[in-house]
Amino acid sequence: MPIENLLGAPHRSLMDTNAYATVLVAPFEQWQINALGKPYQKELAKKWRQIHKKGTVTFTCCDDSASIGEAMDVMRKFRGPRFRARGDGDLLQRPEYFEFYSSVALRGMGSFTRLYAMKMDGNVIATALGLVHRGSLLVVMTAFDIERYKSQSIGALTFERVAKDCIE
Repeated sequence: MPIENLLGAPHRSLMDTNAYATVLVAPFEQWQINALGKPYQKELAKKWRQIHKKGTVTFTCCDDSASIGEAMDVMRKFRGPRFRARGDGDLLQRPEYFEFYSSVALRGMGSFTRLYAMKMDGNVIATALGLVHRGSLLVVMTAFDIERYKSQSIGALTFERVAKDCIE
């Protein structure tokens, strides 16, 4: 029986997304050269300069229940309009799914999950939730403040910082 029948959820549909694997090598700067190439590296550096002009940017792995709760709340907030605009809704808008992923993030803290938060002047502007297994990190859910930071390629900047954290 399909899981959506058990949960009373809408039937699954294919999403127009892709998954990419990358081998992370130390030091981070070497990984950037190998994985991103000079032109894209230069573009991301430009985006970092732009975003730093807007305020104080921090990027951390959430390490307590308060920071996890804040990041998950913001993740739900940012994902709602994005998926509503696509017409397929977002599971995090449903309380049971939000509680499940929040519980996974909290219970796995420091072991099998990582929840990252990028902040601008203390406010979360991007998040990434990943599962850790056998030395790999699988990012399963992200959210970004596209409305205010789209021109800074906030998603790409977030993934670059996730890679840096995994390498270092």
